[in-house]
Amino acid sequence: MSNQRKIPFDKLKESDLHLDAIYVAGRKGNIGDEPVSKMLPVGNAGGFRVSGKAPQPNVVVLFTSGEEGEWPDTIDPFTGIVRYFGDNRHPGKDLHQTKNKGNEILRNAFDLRHGTEEQRANCPIFLLFEKSGEGYDVIFRGLVVPGADFLSSDDDLVAIWRSVEGQRFQNYRASFSILDVSTVSKAWLESVISGGDREVNAPLTWLEWVYRGRYLTLTAPAIRPFRSKQEQLPESKQKLDLIRQLHSNFIENPYGFEKVALEIWKMCSPSHVTAELTRKHRDGGRDAIGSIWIGPQYLFEHRAEYYKRLRDVDSKDAWIPWVLFMLEGVRVSAVESASKLKQITTMQLSFGERYDTKASLIALIFEKPYVQIGQVVERCGVTRVTAANWLESLVRQGALRSMVSGREKFFINQELLDSLAR
Repeated sequence: MSNQRKIPFDKLKESDLHLDAIYVAGRKGNIGDEPVSKMLPVGNAGGFRVSGKAPQPNVVVLFTSGEEGEWPDTIDPFTGIVRYFGDNRHPGKDLHQTKNKGNEILRNAFDLRHGTEEQRANCPIFLLFEKSGEGYDVIFRGLVVPGADFLSSDDDLVAIWRSVEGQRFQNYRASFSILDVSTVSKAWLESVISGGDREVNAPLTWLEWVYRGRYLTLTAPAIRPFRSKQEQLPESKQKLDLIRQLHSNFIENPYGFEKVALEIWKMCSPSHVTAELTRKHRDGGRDAIGSIWIGPQYLFEHRAEYYKRLRDVDSKDAWIPWVLFMLEGVRVSAVESASKLKQITTMQLSFGERYDTKASLIALIFEKPYVQIGQVVERCGVTRVTAANWLESLVRQGALRSMVSGREKFFINQELLDSLAR
């Protein structure tokens, strides 16, 4: 980051937009420091910042902070594809009834993408900015256009379902391509904003998209895709000793480590994993083969897209869109699982502060939403009388509720059960 180009605050007004450059904000500590609105006549907040009238403004700044876990915008420099979520991010409104009309803008722009040359020429100019991490500083990530060369009209703009506290609502997930443009001319943007000739000073890759529908996407494979040996080794002596001990255990039987690696992956995975080891020889370099549970929520929300892509694999051999769809499912499921895990961890810490009981018992009742006396005896190493007293004490405190089914008595962590059901 030390060699990254920086545009100072006092030069913003006349500066062109340079790919991956940092545009430095003011340092007064208020919203007036925000740099994008100093470069372009757009708003100083929000994900959609427009110049012109929605749903077809002249210029749209797409801004992402990268901090919204529920709506994780992604910028993939390797493929040049951007996944950007619309602005209907809370229940209570129709898909297109948003304050800043971001979803209306998306719907209109993607309609133009599939239209004539003239219609594409009148599509809003989309400029992608990302929060840099320091104050209000931003990074220009590129000139983007709706869609991608491998995405059809069914795939480039998708209305997805989400739910909050039982209320379901829709939002858009849009796919954009970053054009191969290192510098976007300020003169071109000023002409577009004023309603002037859009071809003068226009980037050639944008003209190719308009008049030929070609996506000359900016792809940037990593120069060194693998970390060096030094980067992979742990920094602390304790962790390095652990690695050495693990290595020494398998010097005589290196294939034995495959089972350990598989178990580590199962423990670290945010989703349910089912896998089996392959044979020692001629396994194609695969130590294990299995599946990761993407989750019913993602597949339910995208069931139409799921079946369409499955048919396309069979009829058109369209494997790449299918793989990208399933990888998106893995990513979404991982984000949701991480968010749920964080919520449960916070709940567990709060439980220990609110109720008087043993830490070992708290750990047990947060592993699953119900426990029995025998499980407490085995885990905590106490008598049945003590285990029963602990659990009944939590019932009296309102932390658990008890339920009898036949001869079995269960103690239910209702708070955890409700969280898992959401």
